[in-house]
Amino acid sequence: MRLFRRLKSLLSQKSPELKRFEKCLQYTFGNTYYLEKSLTHRSIQNHHAGNYERLEFLGDAIIDQVVSYWLFKKYPKSDEGILTKKRSSLVNRSFLSMLGMSLKVLDVVRIEQSVNTKDQKVITNIAADVYEAIVGAIYLDGGFKEASKFITKTLCLSAHLAEEDQNYKGQ
Repeated sequence: MRLFRRLKSLLSQKSPELKRFEKCLQYTFGNTYYLEKSLTHRSIQNHHAGNYERLEFLGDAIIDQVVSYWLFKKYPKSDEGILTKKRSSLVNRSFLSMLGMSLKVLDVVRIEQSVNTKDQKVITNIAADVYEAIVGAIYLDGGFKEASKFITKTLCLSAHLAEEDQNYKGQ
């Protein structure tokens, strides 16, 4: 099955919409399968393997690792408490959602019309989830170095926009 998906991905042409989105990401997928899955909401298919949730799980872990290392290097005199607070402000749902919105993920995510995309909480969750899923997709497609570059370009360079008082875990 895995071989079939890979062959299908290699043989299929990317839509102009996906090509434009890759330009926005500043990353070109070798395997379109990962990009397509990162942009597929669970409402499209009933089976968990057919949507972005597993990629989101993977992306979340990679984001944590890259951001932790970046903060460790950026703030060499900061203690664990300060670094945790800074990391929390960068990996929370609202900040990740802002990053997803800046990439215009809602313009390309595949989602059933029955999902209430007028609800701000729903939009926030989807944008954050898709951002994490894209990180997971880049990791599987291009490896840790490419995923790290993407996170650095999109998240770390926007760190100044994060609100540091959002340490929900610490509170």
